[in-house]
Amino acid sequence: MSTIPRDLGKYELQQHLGRGSAGEVWKGYDTQSHCNVAIKLIHTDLQSDPNFMTRFTREGQVLTTLHHPNLVPIREVNISRPPQTNETTAYFVMDYIEGQTLADYINATSHKGNFPSADQIVYLFTTLGVAIDYAHQHGIVHGNIKPGNILLDKHNTKNFEDGEPVLADAGLTQLLGNAAGVGSPLYMSPEQAKGYSANNRSDIYSLGVILYEICTGVQPFRDESSVAVMMQHINALPTPPNLINPDIPSALSEVILRAMSKDTTARYSMASLLATAIADACSIQAILRVSHDKLLLNEEDTAYQNSRSSTGSILGVPQPSPKIPARSPVSQPLPKISGPLTGNSGKRPAIRTNPLTPVSHPRIAVPAPSGKIPVTPDVNQAAEPIPASTQTNKLPLSTPSEKIPSPVPQITQQFPSPVSSGQPPFPKLETKGRMRLTDTPVYIAFAALALLLIVIGSAIGANILLKNSQQQLAASTKAMTGHVFFQDDTFGHNDQVHIQLQNMPAPATGKSYFAWLQRNDNRVLALGQLPWQNGNVSYTYSGDNKHSNLLAIAQSFSITQEDSNSNPQAQVGKEIYRATFNSVVLPHIKNILFTTPGLPGNQSVVVGLLGTIQSMNDKAGSIYDSLGARPDVGLVRRQAIRIIEIIDGTRYAMSSADLPTTYRPLVNVQVGLLSSPAQRGYLDTLATQLDKIRQVANGNTALLQHVQNIQNALTDLQDWVQKMRTYDVQILKAADLTDPAIIGVALQLKNTAADSYVGHTLPPNPAPLPELRSAGASQAYTEAQYMATLDVKPV
Repeated sequence: MSTIPRDLGKYELQQHLGRGSAGEVWKGYDTQSHCNVAIKLIHTDLQSDPNFMTRFTREGQVLTTLHHPNLVPIREVNISRPPQTNETTAYFVMDYIEGQTLADYINATSHKGNFPSADQIVYLFTTLGVAIDYAHQHGIVHGNIKPGNILLDKHNTKNFEDGEPVLADAGLTQLLGNAAGVGSPLYMSPEQAKGYSANNRSDIYSLGVILYEICTGVQPFRDESSVAVMMQHINALPTPPNLINPDIPSALSEVILRAMSKDTTARYSMASLLATAIADACSIQAILRVSHDKLLLNEEDTAYQNSRSSTGSILGVPQPSPKIPARSPVSQPLPKISGPLTGNSGKRPAIRTNPLTPVSHPRIAVPAPSGKIPVTPDVNQAAEPIPASTQTNKLPLSTPSEKIPSPVPQITQQFPSPVSSGQPPFPKLETKGRMRLTDTPVYIAFAALALLLIVIGSAIGANILLKNSQQQLAASTKAMTGHVFFQDDTFGHNDQVHIQLQNMPAPATGKSYFAWLQRNDNRVLALGQLPWQNGNVSYTYSGDNKHSNLLAIAQSFSITQEDSNSNPQAQVGKEIYRATFNSVVLPHIKNILFTTPGLPGNQSVVVGLLGTIQSMNDKAGSIYDSLGARPDVGLVRRQAIRIIEIIDGTRYAMSSADLPTTYRPLVNVQVGLLSSPAQRGYLDTLATQLDKIRQVANGNTALLQHVQNIQNALTDLQDWVQKMRTYDVQILKAADLTDPAIIGVALQLKNTAADSYVGHTLPPNPAPLPELRSAGASQAYTEAQYMATLDVKPV
């Protein structure tokens, strides 16, 4: 904009607040109403379109009719044409909301590991969800939902202590069209990244990205280039949130990933349905606040709502009873987790010795809300399973630390006071005219001797305490425990290294700890300086710009002390701690986690398995939802075709009787979950690789336990996938998809797919475990990654 007007009619511009792709935002003052307002000035180049001015004023008036407590009200949409200049200025006038943005809030909480409580998350997404549904009901798609466009009104903290969430810029992207430019790449839906217009479910995707960031502390896709981020939205699968933050319940992780599905039709159809799913996953009663958003629960749903357990712990925060939901959430930090990787129960290696106990997640389907809400046509997408080279996941990285016993036991025995014990107090001695006992020479000599003995005894005791302290210090040094994990970002597999150490003594003065990875070509890779704090280290090496697979080249790991102010690229100091792979076992672990023989495209079998089942879970949920209040029969059949291709592989699905000849395949799946005459499936391929590890484990009980845990998951998956195959074929061959019996089959398909992906909870266990009838693909992936864990020990 060449010049900025100082006033626009009755509005005075007072303070510049920010600049975006569409224009500038100013704090202004309404001279007639005598109140502050926010004014968005549209860029001059947007007005080069001859039809822009007409469309802007005509369609902009629709935005002024939106009135919802969680949408920033638009007071006026107008064009200024001062007579003294040739310039025109298009502008919006909105209520001025005083307070921080949700971006500021996330930076101060989740980005620092201080995650909001489940109540706060549910309230935030419920209020936003209802507001977005209200806008959608009026034909308004936001198209640029991001934390910076969500304001927290600091003058309204009744339900959300940092300020009532209010969404700004509703309809701006839709009004300005392509002239508005690219929205925020970090929160952009795949269809928008491809150049299509935003639709209702594009807003759902953006909400899913925000939820991902709040629950994990990171955005799902990140890069220095906006184009690279957009390509990730199109092609890359996000790391499952509960593998970044292990305190996220599997059910909530599933909700996030469904909201972020590449396939628009697999996402939630309404923002309020997403909010209800979040509340359900967190075992908190939903709080939808307008009548048309109330959900219709059947008897099974009602029974489930009434039977949910009374307490839970979500994101590391104890939660209130769901029957008496707290609506005034208080932020609490996520407890730090550190300590040994394996437990001592003997039953299975424990991920955490004090695990989170989220409430069980029975997967009860929620019918579509009543009321007709116009939906902007979605972009039809094939929703192919993403190649394994683009699928990524992260590990839960830490476990609770164990307390070190005090070197000197505390003596707690006390002698009773005469008064407190009910005895009469000692009588006062009459001393007038008498010599006191303490004045006699004998007493004085005795007192001196006693004092000498006390001094000698104290010296001896102090010496003993000092020796005990020194011994304890030495013991704590030897008791240093630590682990090295290989993990993924969104580009490659195992291209990052996470280091978790406990009970580590402070480095020498002027020195710092540095980590190194010894490669199999005898070169050394500098991982960086380790941040030591109170005996603990938690550090992630983010990898190189080529996203090299570090597990593929790793041989061992070491820690040295180097000068604090240096940036060494080669080891100078002596190795203090070290961790080494078993050279016999490592090649077989790489066959599972890096590249698996027999799979095309150098795939990792366990990554391919997880990504494929995730894709099938999205489609199964979409099938059931599409048979709700407004059945979409065409979508149901297309998703069912894709599922049979995922299970059998496209080639075998076409040649078998499972896929009717009247249907044509929609995706090209080379490797199915089940084996076919031409290609072994993911399940059998992984089982073969596990057998090879068993043969070389040589009594390594921890490794064998991980292998058994994965085999438990494979046993369950064989059963569940066969059941899904049966359900899917019934749907494919059904004459009437609206038949209640077929809808029941669709529900069974959805529930079984969810179990296959996140596992199944067996009461009284609080969450799925890598045990028979409980473990799914997520548990198999996590246990497989644990096989590549390195134990760090003093040299």
